[in-house]
Amino acid sequence: MLLFLVSVSLSLLSFPSQPKHLTSLAVLNLAIPSPQIPLPLQLVLANCWQLQFSSKAVCYPWWNFGCFGVTFLTEPDKMEDLKESILQMWKQPNWDLLIFRQGKNLASQQLSQWKRMPMEWLKWQARITALGNRSSLDEDELFPISFDDFQIVARKLARYDPLLIFPNGYSQSFTNLPLKRPSLYTGFHLTFKTTSLRTHGLWWLVAKGEPEAAIVLGNLLGGGTEAKWFQILRGEKPIAYHAIAQVLWTPFGVELSLYAATAHKDFKIAQKKARQLLSDLMRGEIGEGEFERAKLLAQLRLKQIEADPIALNQELAVWAMSGKSFEDWEKLPLKLQSLSLKDLKAFCLSLPRFSELIAMP
Repeated sequence: MLLFLVSVSLSLLSFPSQPKHLTSLAVLNLAIPSPQIPLPLQLVLANCWQLQFSSKAVCYPWWNFGCFGVTFLTEPDKMEDLKESILQMWKQPNWDLLIFRQGKNLASQQLSQWKRMPMEWLKWQARITALGNRSSLDEDELFPISFDDFQIVARKLARYDPLLIFPNGYSQSFTNLPLKRPSLYTGFHLTFKTTSLRTHGLWWLVAKGEPEAAIVLGNLLGGGTEAKWFQILRGEKPIAYHAIAQVLWTPFGVELSLYAATAHKDFKIAQKKARQLLSDLMRGEIGEGEFERAKLLAQLRLKQIEADPIALNQELAVWAMSGKSFEDWEKLPLKLQSLSLKDLKAFCLSLPRFSELIAMP
């Protein structure tokens, strides 16, 4: 398997320690850029890191659009030893064949889990297509991955310093990471067959813009049962079993997803409403009341993230991969407070074309 890895130079980052009542376990994050690592290999790599250090820490592999990694939880007095072990394994990879085989098995289980989650499955299909990759969410893609392929990637990654994020009582600023971000395909339309009796639709795009606007937009569209997308499909006259709107920060920018699961006969209605909603947003049609509600929810959501060491560390990993500094993160609460309706409308006016993915019986 011929692999091309992006040229990056990553650094060791540390952030202010969490409140004492949240630090019975210390949290460390290893983050890896992924734009040109095929998704099946990303799954195997993350799961192998999890298995390698399962005796030293509780490990949670995670995947985002543009990066992936592992979150490690350990006792505070064992943090330094864990950090040194990770650095040694990164710089001098010495992987065991048995761990590799177990990692492939866990990767297959992860793909199977995503297949049972239609929104997640369609979202990964969108991400793969946007990157122009030929990978698929098929377990068969895992079998051609050999131990040699795996070791080649591990050795190439070892040329660069890993990105580690951990609480250590002080902050260290860092400059934008020189992560090469390929251009994304946009405006595509894909249709899949599914064994589900329902029809599933995903309207997806990735936009450039400020994170505070993205967070507010996410809560405007998908912040509870009063949110816009939920009300459109499951309000007074429900036509969908599920209506989920999600906005995520990624190394590529703001990822916006609208998802609906309906009876097949009702899907055309949901499709029309999704297209209309996106069209309205791109014209800046947002009301003052819904904006203020979304802004308040966004501030509460940020506090929730900062109160959860695991969620916070993963957010900071993606934040760093996107080229933003820790100082930018510290300013986020104030930027949320000062965001105006005009600012949000300007962000929506800059949204690119959306892509549409449909899975039907």
